[in-house]
Amino acid sequence: MREHLGVVWLAPDRPVGEEVEVPSAPGIRSRWLSPVRTSAPAAVVVDAFLDPARGGRVPSVPAVTTGRGGFTARWTDADAAVSVQLGAPLQLVRREDLPDGSVRWAVLLVQPEDADATRIHLGAFVQGAAAPASRAALAAEVDRLGAELADVVTDRRWTGTAGLPLTLREEVHVATDAPGVALRRVLADFLVAARRAEGSTTVQDTTVRTTEEDTDVAAA
Repeated sequence: MREHLGVVWLAPDRPVGEEVEVPSAPGIRSRWLSPVRTSAPAAVVVDAFLDPARGGRVPSVPAVTTGRGGFTARWTDADAAVSVQLGAPLQLVRREDLPDGSVRWAVLLVQPEDADATRIHLGAFVQGAAAPASRAALAAEVDRLGAELADVVTDRRWTGTAGLPLTLREEVHVATDAPGVALRRVLADFLVAARRAEGSTTVQDTTVRTTEEDTDVAAA
């Protein structure tokens, strides 16, 4: 147990991915939004914040680099140069460098509580082009992220779903979906590792079935 990013972290073992880092340079203003609880699956929330085309943007094809238990991705659109860092399984920092030289970050921590509830922690960080960002700029970013979060948690497409399909053949993807595809691969690897750990204590027929399922998920 320890404190990181302003919240308390509990884990039975060392995390499988690298921890994301919150920007802390001089001149950055920040504020955490009030935590939100939703019935949307945790992975769906992360996937929505990774979508380069969300909000009608027309992005370039993202460049994705994988790392230990996570990945980074970069792309551009008409509004910003965007980079994201994902730490498995459910930590995300999204940075947007704007044409005027200012920068804004969204820090997303998603906490699955049970099969029907997910708690979302979202932080807004802003920096001016040549000086500390104004309080008005921070307030505007808080409002923008709050609206984005509300759009995600009220998206009725995910009502009653179990989460993201982790086998790629179950969905149709285009080139700009690369960050979402990388997320599915990270989660599939995470699931395979967990199943293998559990499988070591199961009876023979269950272990065989689990191995077959792992092969299918790993193919994603």
